[in-house]
Amino acid sequence: MTLETEVHNEQERFRALFENSIDAVLLINGEGTIEAANPEARQLFSRTEEEIFQLNWTELLDSTDNRLKSLLTEREQSGRFKGELGCRRKDGSIFLGEVSGTSYRDKTGLLKAYPVVADNALENNARAAMIDVILRRGVLAQDASTVKALSTQRDLLQRAYKRADAAHH
Repeated sequence: MTLETEVHNEQERFRALFENSIDAVLLINGEGTIEAANPEARQLFSRTEEEIFQLNWTELLDSTDNRLKSLLTEREQSGRFKGELGCRRKDGSIFLGEVSGTSYRDKTGLLKAYPVVADNALENNARAAMIDVILRRGVLAQDASTVKALSTQRDLLQRAYKRADAAHH
């Protein structure tokens, strides 16, 4: 096998991983411009490839989410980032996503990053169901502030799940 064939095969393996990932995968440059978006990213954010390429990747995130600043700071300091953030679809609806990735320098020295976004809708629905069971059984009924906090969190998670579910159908 020639070196050229080996390089081509390696590129094909990485392309298959990118194209078939169950999570949204983006490739961004140092300014945040999106240079590549896999099919799951296009579906998750309800955008065409052309629409995604016109955006800065932070436009796919909920700018009002208090966790965004710390995630971006973490990326600047360590080159890595991971956390749950509000993400924004084309219609403006917000869903909770697990956002992670790393920054690196390409062979020309340019800064690049590849954020990966996993939709947490099913996990959040499971959390809401678990809270609902706790509330129904009255396990914490003697602490009214805990019951209220759990009820509020359950309601928020259920609404987020319903919005995410409606957006995907």
